[in-house]
Amino acid sequence: MKQNIAHVSYCIFALYVNDVIMKLEHSKLCYVGDTYTGCIMYADDIVLIAASLTMLQKMIDIVIDEARYINMTFNASKSAVIRIGKNYKHPSTPLQLTGELLCYDVKAKYLEMSIVSAVEFRISIHETKKKFFRCFNSTYHKCHRANPETVIMQLLNAYAKP
Repeated sequence: MKQNIAHVSYCIFALYVNDVIMKLEHSKLCYVGDTYTGCIMYADDIVLIAASLTMLQKMIDIVIDEARYINMTFNASKSAVIRIGKNYKHPSTPLQLTGELLCYDVKAKYLEMSIVSAVEFRISIHETKKKFFRCFNSTYHKCHRANPETVIMQLLNAYAKP
């Protein structure tokens, strides 16, 4: 029952924020061929992808304007900017979210991975693997002698998998 309610709430939220994505798509700011590539969204996490800082600031402004319209806010302190490309290490123009400056970071966590600032697109799952092995080792150490393999596998599926 809880899974059904969670699924319904995700669907309602997706409908609620769909206008944000549609507004970005109609802005024509980030396309590869005929495909819009400027926004990735999962649940309440949004990633904006732009070819330039000017384009990214325009996209941020569109998101903020549309979010204001649906009574939604974004927290600048929980937001990050990372640069990917040959100039990723060089200082650049600060970007703003509702009047607050956004921090440039070397990596940004998205779902269970980190997108890393570098010359080319890279992700890191190092922290996720550490969590998995820590949980696996703890679970296995506590129950490997007393429980059959099927029980151990159920526990690992429930507690160790991201």
